[in-house]
Amino acid sequence: MTKLTVHIEHKDPTFTYTAKATVNGQDFDESETFKTDGTPAQDSRGATVRAHWENETLVIESTAADGSPLDETHITLSADGNTTTRDYENKVESQKRHEIYDKH
Repeated sequence: MTKLTVHIEHKDPTFTYTAKATVNGQDFDESETFKTDGTPAQDSRGATVRAHWENETLVIESTAADGSPLDETHITLSADGNTTTRDYENKVESQKRHEIYDKH
């Protein structure tokens, strides 16, 4: 990945993010909207997404049609509102990522 821009709009309980990136020379766009109150929604992959708050951390869990876990994401915002931390775990491929985004 050579470039990544993430835009987050959050007006509880609605959470929307849009990501634009360049990966291996190819541009990539993705946008998802879901509720932070645990209400299930479908994402662009057809997975069921449920998000809920655990204290100051937004936990997002995705499952396949058969109920098997796909991934889990934990998102926190710094006290000054300038840094977002995203911890992602792909349950299918056993991959983990720790990402830090600075507000611009």
